[in-house]
Amino acid sequence: TAPTAIGSDSANRVTLEAMVTNRSGSCPNLTFRLGGITVQTVAITQFALSCDSVVNGAAVKASGPSISGSGLLAGKIEPETDAVADPQFAAEGPLESASAPGDCRTTGGRDLSVTGLRFIADNSTRFHEIAGCESLALGTPVRARGPLINPPLSPVLPVRATDVERR
Repeated sequence: TAPTAIGSDSANRVTLEAMVTNRSGSCPNLTFRLGGITVQTVAITQFALSCDSVVNGAAVKASGPSISGSGLLAGKIEPETDAVADPQFAAEGPLESASAPGDCRTTGGRDLSVTGLRFIADNSTRFHEIAGCESLALGTPVRARGPLINPPLSPVLPVRATDVERR
């Protein structure tokens, strides 16, 4: 893969839109949190705003190929004016893990993972071109979306999906 765009050759991606908190490091190597999820930038991260303007309280959108143990390695950082009022996450890719289908009917919901992002779906989640929560099967290509909390008093993870659609 070319060293100029992290994850740009892949349809699988995670997007986080929220207010920057816990920023540390120096440009271009930053670490910060969006909605309680750690984001890292590196020399090949594309900044659609100046790296120096990624400060605590800034409203940004970060996207990258997946979430790993250290968080999201951002391929791109962009300004996102709605991120303070309406923080969101989206994860696109094949369903990687799923708890038991019966969890859909519990208050905890079904614990799912796409591109390393864990989220919860339950019977209040809206499903598009999918029969419902219990029908989600490993490997199914999906796009999950939902709210983040801005800024989180304590990270609320996994996040809760409001919409899951077949991709």
